[in-house]
Amino acid sequence: MLGLIAGRGRLPIDVARAARRSGRKVAAVAFHGDTDPALAGEVDRITWVHLGELGALLGALGEAGARDVIMAGKILKTNLYGDLASLRPD
Repeated sequence: MLGLIAGRGRLPIDVARAARRSGRKVAAVAFHGDTDPALAGEVDRITWVHLGELGALLGALGEAGARDVIMAGKILKTNLYGDLASLRPD
């Protein structure tokens, strides 16, 4: 199982499609407000988290049995630093 930490843009979808074409199953962790919802149709499982929920992100990848993990896509700096109220550290 390939773990995909998916940010914004088309790159996470392209990565998921390429991985599945090569025979890999893909478990994505997607970010509310950043990741394209269309990714859900390109992966075997998807978990939605908020920025800062590192425990939830790691838990989802572990539960899925991800042995390899890739990060693809962008997280806007304004989401990371601009509005601290949107961060939800766990």
